[in-house]
Amino acid sequence: MIGLAAMLAGLAGAAAAAAPARQVLAERQEGGLRCVIAATRESGGLVVRALVESAETAQGKYQFSARKHGTAGNATVGQSGAFKAPPGAETQVGQVGLGHAAGTMLDLTLSVRLAGGAACTTSYRGPAGPPERL
Repeated sequence: MIGLAAMLAGLAGAAAAAAPARQVLAERQEGGLRCVIAATRESGGLVVRALVESAETAQGKYQFSARKHGTAGNATVGQSGAFKAPPGAETQVGQVGLGHAAGTMLDLTLSVRLAGGAACTTSYRGPAGPPERL
């Protein structure tokens, strides 16, 4: 039984190690509201996620825009909508998959406004980063 527990623990560790590493590209804290733009490298491209975290249960609206340009082409994606977030946990409000090649430049913006009026905006403008970093 001990051997099985050790094997399962090893498998869990290997799965965690195999998960793509997340890189925070931009974040902003306004009072109890936190907005984050993070990216992971998956399947030869980038998955960029728009995340919201609040100290209290929060609901409101978001706008997430993602633009990329580079040797692999150009793309523009806009997302918006309503969300509800539990207290103290990151809640994903948007996601976009983008091709990633050397020289790729990103222009990303996340704007969040809560029903009570609190708001935050964060942006990232710059290179997608070396492939080995993402």
